Amino acid sequence: MQDEYRDMRLTLAEVTASVRGVIADIDAALNMSGLERAARDTLHDARKNAAQAMQLLDKCVTRLATPHAAAGDGKEWVQL
Repeated sequence: MQDEYRDMRLTLAEVTASVRGVIADIDAALNMSGLERAARDTLHDARKNAAQAMQLLDKCVTRLATPHAAAGDGKEWVQL
Protein backbone atom coordinates (compact mmCIF):
# COMPACT_ATOMS: atom_id res chain seq x y z
CA MET A 1 0.00 0.00 0.00
CA GLN A 2 2.83 2.41 0.84
CA ASP A 3 4.48 1.74 -2.53
CA GLU A 4 1.19 2.59 -4.20
CA TYR A 5 1.01 5.89 -2.30
CA ARG A 6 4.62 6.66 -3.11
CA ASP A 7 3.97 6.05 -6.81
CA MET A 8 0.89 8.28 -6.73
CA ARG A 9 2.81 11.04 -4.95
CA LEU A 10 5.63 10.85 -7.49
CA THR A 11 3.19 10.96 -10.38
CA LEU A 12 1.39 13.95 -8.85
CA ALA A 13 4.71 15.69 -8.30
CA GLU A 14 5.64 15.16 -11.96
CA VAL A 15 2.27 16.37 -13.20
CA THR A 16 2.38 19.37 -10.88
CA ALA A 17 5.85 20.34 -12.11
CA SER A 18 4.67 19.98 -15.69
CA VAL A 19 1.61 22.17 -15.15
CA ARG A 20 3.74 24.78 -13.38
CA GLY A 21 6.04 24.76 -16.41
CA VAL A 22 3.09 25.27 -18.72
CA ILE A 23 1.89 28.19 -16.61
CA ALA A 24 5.36 29.76 -16.70
CA ASP A 25 5.55 29.34 -20.48
CA ILE A 26 2.12 30.90 -20.92
CA ASP A 27 3.04 33.81 -18.66
CA ALA A 28 6.24 34.36 -20.66
CA ALA A 29 4.30 34.28 -23.93
CA LEU A 30 1.76 36.76 -22.58
CA ASN A 31 4.61 39.16 -21.81
CA MET A 32 5.81 39.10 -25.42
CA SER A 33 5.07 42.19 -27.43
CA GLY A 34 3.24 42.09 -30.72
CA LEU A 35 0.79 39.31 -29.90
CA GLU A 36 -2.45 39.49 -31.81
CA ARG A 37 -5.59 39.75 -29.76
CA ALA A 38 -6.76 36.25 -30.72
CA ALA A 39 -3.45 34.74 -29.65
CA ARG A 40 -3.52 36.66 -26.37
CA ASP A 41 -7.11 35.52 -25.71
CA THR A 42 -6.14 31.91 -26.42
CA LEU A 43 -3.20 32.16 -24.04
CA HIS A 44 -5.43 33.64 -21.34
CA ASP A 45 -7.83 30.71 -21.75
CA ALA A 46 -4.93 28.24 -21.57
CA ARG A 47 -3.63 29.97 -18.43
CA LYS A 48 -7.07 29.71 -16.84
CA ASN A 49 -7.29 25.99 -17.68
CA ALA A 50 -3.81 25.35 -16.29
CA ALA A 51 -4.73 27.15 -13.07
CA GLN A 52 -7.81 24.94 -12.76
CA ALA A 53 -5.61 21.88 -13.27
CA MET A 54 -3.39 23.07 -10.41
CA GLN A 55 -6.45 23.35 -8.17
CA LEU A 56 -7.42 19.76 -9.00
CA LEU A 57 -3.88 18.59 -8.31
CA ASP A 58 -4.00 20.35 -4.94
CA LYS A 59 -7.19 18.47 -4.13
CA CYS A 60 -5.53 15.17 -5.06
CA VAL A 61 -2.52 15.93 -2.88
CA THR A 62 -4.80 16.86 0.01
CA ARG A 63 -6.74 13.63 -0.41
CA LEU A 64 -3.53 11.59 -0.34
CA ALA A 65 -2.44 13.39 2.82
CA THR A 66 -5.54 12.29 4.77
CA PRO A 67 -6.12 8.84 6.25
CA HIS A 68 -7.00 6.48 3.46
CA ALA A 69 -10.49 5.06 3.85
CA ALA A 70 -9.35 1.64 2.64
CA ALA A 71 -6.69 1.44 5.37
CA GLY A 72 -9.39 0.63 7.89
CA ASP A 73 -7.92 1.97 11.10
CA GLY A 74 -6.95 5.37 9.70
CA LYS A 75 -3.41 5.05 11.03
CA GLU A 76 -1.74 5.10 7.63
CA TRP A 77 -0.85 8.63 6.57
CA VAL A 78 0.90 9.74 3.46
CA GLN A 79 3.72 12.18 4.08
CA LEU A 80 3.93 14.75 1.30
